Amino acid sequence: MKIQTFCEASARIVNMATALLIAALTLFVSWQVFARYVLNAGQFWAEELSIIVMIWIGILGASSTLWSESHIGLNVFVDRLPETGKVMARVFSDFLIAGFGIYLFIYGLQLVNKITGTWSALRISIGMTYIVVPVSAVLLVLFAISKGVLRLAAHFSASQNTSSN
Repeated sequence: MKIQTFCEASARIVNMATALLIAALTLFVSWQVFARYVLNAGQFWAEELSIIVMIWIGILGASSTLWSESHIGLNVFVDRLPETGKVMARVFSDFLIAGFGIYLFIYGLQLVNKITGTWSALRISIGMTYIVVPVSAVLLVLFAISKGVLRLAAHFSASQNTSSN
């Protein structure tokens, strides 16, 4: 399906971006430690940039784990259900996550708009550093709804194939 291909490509892009951010975080923190202990000079820009990058890693990473289903899940109850119950519970969970994503998008935009001030060393808007929240929320909604629809389609097409045989 086209939506599955689009979601897989989007998740790969997010994973690559997250991996690059992790590499950047490693460099920033390493530079900060080197500058502080070897050069005896604090690098405040590296500290601020490290904080921003950690925020982005956590929030972007959360959206991509939804698509790959590599997030933490409590499946003790769901795994004991019959196959149709499992599918319906997971679809319900997908749509619940999509609802949370919509909430996160709305309030993420408000967060970006309400936070004023600038990072002292970087001289960039603190509010704009949180733009990752609504961006990730859009990805959460896209991935969650797509997962739910694909689960339903797979389940009902499997049910039809079983009943027609």
